[in-house]
Amino acid sequence: MEKLLFAVDIGQESGCELLKTPDGGLVTRLECTKRLLKRFVHLKHALSKAHEFGVCTITDSASWSLHFTPEPDVAIAAIDNIQFCDRLFPSCDLRSLFDLMQVSLIAMVTPCKPELPHPDSNYALRVILVYAQSNTVPQCPAPAEMAELFARHSKLFIDTVYLHDTAADSNMVGAIFDILGSVEGPLSRHVELSRQIQRYEIGMMELLANPLHRAPNSQHRWIA
Repeated sequence: MEKLLFAVDIGQESGCELLKTPDGGLVTRLECTKRLLKRFVHLKHALSKAHEFGVCTITDSASWSLHFTPEPDVAIAAIDNIQFCDRLFPSCDLRSLFDLMQVSLIAMVTPCKPELPHPDSNYALRVILVYAQSNTVPQCPAPAEMAELFARHSKLFIDTVYLHDTAADSNMVGAIFDILGSVEGPLSRHVELSRQIQRYEIGMMELLANPLHRAPNSQHRWIA
């Protein structure tokens, strides 16, 4: 069983017309993300009715939109209700995402349900982080903190999706790419793109698979 937390950037750059649709139209980063996440929920629920889904939104910090639920219709409604925020945030503290995640799970603790998945637990906790900024470098936990977290919790997985402008001297795409990599573990996967909707669709399909079955080889880390 998997608990899947979708953490979705809703700031100003998420409203950029990023991707071309097959009919030649344009769709924003956020609208494309919402469509793919809804399909993701449908497909994961078809694979197992035990999976649970949660939703967070990201501006200058993370906040809950939906705590974990096994009801796919509830999760899809929460994704549909994600609202674009037409505001440029000069900073983004992603450390708040990890704080919210742990506080929420601690509130759910029972003797058989630890706040983070232990090796002998019956579930894996997955975070799919969708970041859409090209000029705001997020603050993240230190690499040593992340390494300790992954070492303690072998069933914790963090995948990142980075939707960005073409890298240039005038933006911070390279620095953001590196900092997002710092929150990934040995089995993490990373989807990144600027214009290709097919690349996003393929990447999200590959993220459907159970991360416990992934090869811990760096050559498989990036989804093209």
